Amino acid sequence: RRSNRQIESGNASASMLNCELRLFHSSGEWYDLIYSSLDSSRGPLMTRTILLFLLCAYSAHASTATLTNRPGGPAWLSGWGQISSIPDGFTAWSSWLGREPDIVVVWSNPASTWKDFETGKANVGYNFTSAMKYLPKTTPIIHSYPMLPDEVSNRKCQNPTVWDQFAAGSFDSHYQAMAQNMKTLIQDAGRDPSNTIIRLGWEMNGDWYAWSICNKVSQFKQSWARAVGIIKSVMPGVMIDFSPDVGFTAGRNYGSTAGVNLDGFLPTDSIYDVISLSHHDGLPFVTSDSTWQEHYAPPASKRFIGLKELVDTAAKHDKKFALSEWATQRSDCEGKWKTSPDPALFIRKTYEHISANKARLAWHKYFSVGCTQLYGRQS
Repeated sequence: RRSNRQIESGNASASMLNCELRLFHSSGEWYDLIYSSLDSSRGPLMTRTILLFLLCAYSAHASTATLTNRPGGPAWLSGWGQISSIPDGFTAWSSWLGREPDIVVVWSNPASTWKDFETGKANVGYNFTSAMKYLPKTTPIIHSYPMLPDEVSNRKCQNPTVWDQFAAGSFDSHYQAMAQNMKTLIQDAGRDPSNTIIRLGWEMNGDWYAWSICNKVSQFKQSWARAVGIIKSVMPGVMIDFSPDVGFTAGRNYGSTAGVNLDGFLPTDSIYDVISLSHHDGLPFVTSDSTWQEHYAPPASKRFIGLKELVDTAAKHDKKFALSEWATQRSDCEGKWKTSPDPALFIRKTYEHISANKARLAWHKYFSVGCTQLYGRQS
């Protein structure tokens, strides 16, 4: 439920959504309040409390985070995302948190064939279409969209020549059809394309999706520019989120850690609006200041992208940065995950990073799926 309530924080005044939180006039007192609630030893409800403070308290600073390339647009800060379960998951999250998120991330993943891809909603389009149907028309939607379908998959670097074909224009007609169909879906839902952010080919620097870069960095950059050019020619108002994963650098040969840094596979500045990361606990698990530092600024030998590199690269290119996914994790997810040993510390350190760089932040979004969701849990 949205509120027009004004909150004073220090000398600044900002609108925020209604939530259970008291802000003090002194920024020092507010800081102490936040940190007194981020003690990982304070019992089973601590994780909920921490995230509530992070998502609600940070919204009080919305006036400092307006996207420069969207004059007059909303301050996109605290978000939610789930692979499915709209409206139920959205409602459960909002009820647990005490407010609706400012922005929502959805996925259309995967597309089995080019025919699926061309629909503008891929295989699980109910997620995107349901979001447009049920969410307020003013709530921005980040649409994570596959860059290639499975029929030409480069997962595990099995088909690297696909990037040569892409760069040469072999897939232009598929992108033209996809962009037109997505535009129609958006307009038929009574929404404006300018309230949509396309997160094209997310986590492209990993090897788990059909659009893995692997060792085709130059061809990938050409392909990405080509694809975005077509999308923006059909939907000039959409924003583009360039969103790699924290876990790997691109340009590596499969089975090797050799590769390039974030700046090395970043496309031309003019064709994207925001640089974001998928930021999950586990590389390494954050259990102390030292392990956070390795997570935040990995040593060169790791060839990982850290949060420091994300912010530094965004500043270098005069772009906003975002966390389009971030989360702790637990082991009861099909046996694929290990449990975060100290989720409260990971959340607190993420908050510190967000707070220290809020002037350049576009949004942050908690990745709420079965392995990572917080609502309905006691630990």
